Amino acid sequence: KGLAVRVAHGTTELSATLIVEHDRDPQLRAATKRFLATHRDVPLHLNVHAEDDGYVFGPHTRRLTGPERMRDRVAGVDFLVSPTAFFQTNVGAAGELVRLVLDAAPKTGQVLDLYCGSGLFALSCARAATASRPVTTAPSSRPRMSSAASSPGRSPPPERCRRRRCS
Repeated sequence: KGLAVRVAHGTTELSATLIVEHDRDPQLRAATKRFLATHRDVPLHLNVHAEDDGYVFGPHTRRLTGPERMRDRVAGVDFLVSPTAFFQTNVGAAGELVRLVLDAAPKTGQVLDLYCGSGLFALSCARAATASRPVTTAPSSRPRMSSAASSPGRSPPPERCRRRRCS
């Protein structure tokens, strides 16, 4: 069906995902083995997407070689991005948006990021957070933000980014 290649903007990392209708084709297996024999340094994933719909990726992805996720950097914060994740396609523009949000955020009072996703704005705000300006996100963002925050030395301490149920 296709090949999706993700190239990081803020690091030198990349990741490739081969998208197939099924993984039982012997020719596909042979071609993949030949590729892996000569390109062990390229992180490669296989995504099975049997449906004929408007989605790029199907529900099942497995790592063939390389790391599970690639690291990208936006506005000084590292994010670990899975091969099928919805992440910023224009990291340069995302960095500019982060700068605008940081400039507009109040110096005191709470910052609330309701549609946090991977934490693009919340993690950046949390890096600049103080006791008088905590950052709060929705609990549904916790897994994606935890992935972003697991990059050592680049993300804010987790206590600066509180997660609570919004009602």
